Amino acid sequence: MKKINLKSTICLTFLALVMLAGSMVSFAAVKLPDLSIPRYGAWASSRTFNVTNRGTLNVTVDVAVKGFLGSGGNSTYQVQLMKGNTIIRSKSITTNTTFRYLAFSETISCNQTGSYYFRVRNNLPANRQAGIAKFRTFNPPAPVTRSNNLARFGITQGQTETFDIPDTLVPQQPGRFTLTATWGSTCNLDPAGCKLRFQIVRNGQVLATSIWGYTYTTIFARSNQKLRLNYNVPINRVGGNWSLRVTASDIGDAANVIPRIQYTTGCQ
Repeated sequence: MKKINLKSTICLTFLALVMLAGSMVSFAAVKLPDLSIPRYGAWASSRTFNVTNRGTLNVTVDVAVKGFLGSGGNSTYQVQLMKGNTIIRSKSITTNTTFRYLAFSETISCNQTGSYYFRVRNNLPANRQAGIAKFRTFNPPAPVTRSNNLARFGITQGQTETFDIPDTLVPQQPGRFTLTATWGSTCNLDPAGCKLRFQIVRNGQVLATSIWGYTYTTIFARSNQKLRLNYNVPINRVGGNWSLRVTASDIGDAANVIPRIQYTTGCQ
């Protein structure tokens, strides 16, 4: 009978679990694959990646010579962030088999979104060597969502009221502004309740107007009659004084009106 080395079996099992956990982390994280850099100065290009939001693109690139314990001496590598054929940023680093890093931190505006990639080469004729580039951190601008309820209120039939939107929910950059609301009503003849109409107002100018709609949670109204107002905020509509203008129908009062605002950054 073959003798089983219990210690070796335990070590191998532990190693397999560690490798599996590592693969899960890598799969979950945003990461560009490593690049092999040719020896004779040709470019190696990463896969492309899309930047869909304005903000800061942060990438750290580790570069080293392919070799063993410093063999071959130093080589100089050039790393470029590209958008199409346009060089966004170019940096160089001199190293041997010890990894050294280059940090890229680029501010992306809405008119700069799109497809990007990195390219790397050994760019000096002296002592050209094959290398490797690893993208240690890769953090493209991500959308940010803020949401909250506004203070509840009541409104009398046929009346129009205006309510300020707090500064914390006023869009400070382009994105998607969504309004929903719930309320109770005295419109007992209509099983769906009273209808309200909402308008999003900025500096006195109406940006968007809802249909005459029911609370978006009611089960008695068709989905296209439930109040949900979306507005895509362009760059020339950020900031300012924002408010909601609410009009009640002429057949009953609405009570305990609770507007909810959700705002997600993103370029249009």
